[in-house]
Amino acid sequence: MDHNALYGLQHAELGIIVLDSHRRVLTVSPVAAQMVGLQADGMTGQTLEQIHPHGSTARIHALLDAASQGHNDSRTSFLLPVPGRLLVLKAVFLVSLPGLTGGCYLLSLLDTRHALTPDTAPPPAPTVALLKIPVETPQGALLIDPAEVLFLKASGRYAEVKTLTGRPRLCNLSLKELEERLDPQRFLRVHRAYLVNVTFAAGFRRRGDSCELDMADQPASVIPIGRSRVQLVRDRLGL
Repeated sequence: MDHNALYGLQHAELGIIVLDSHRRVLTVSPVAAQMVGLQADGMTGQTLEQIHPHGSTARIHALLDAASQGHNDSRTSFLLPVPGRLLVLKAVFLVSLPGLTGGCYLLSLLDTRHALTPDTAPPPAPTVALLKIPVETPQGALLIDPAEVLFLKASGRYAEVKTLTGRPRLCNLSLKELEERLDPQRFLRVHRAYLVNVTFAAGFRRRGDSCELDMADQPASVIPIGRSRVQLVRDRLGL
């Protein structure tokens, strides 16, 4: 890519990601890297699956397909949830760019939150209870009843959702946000990486210097309990 074009994109005050014709990352503006919670240098040369490894990638590829066909409508944009914010992702296919052959994709990211100064910002909104837990599938979002969830496990910036039946699925919300929004009478943070539905706790045992919970699935999932949380768990379970 032409040096001047590359410099301009890298220093844009907008959320911009440029992909080559093979859909690998050519360059990322610092604003875009901050929006998605990654380091710009670490994204260069990566595929979409490597930088965003969950169900949304299929939707992004569909968006890129539409852009490469010359569409410029709702098919080339969609809402992309990331921890703590909701982004609008818009794709444009550029047939040519200085110093680049084969065309490229220009992805622009817009944070849906309004930029407010401390003087004009409203007070923090109260935490909204989560009635359903959204998980990603290739077809879109699947909404799971929290009462059916055995436990949630931290997975990078996201969380894996494990139900009594079915394989774990990835949720775009962080474990911290899930802890804040789920019913605290039902869900208990037993470890920095685990949020457990205590109604499905089937056993409590010691293993050396540590403690564990056995869950009610088959075979039983074993959840470690953080040392600082052992007494909290014992109190909740009446032990």
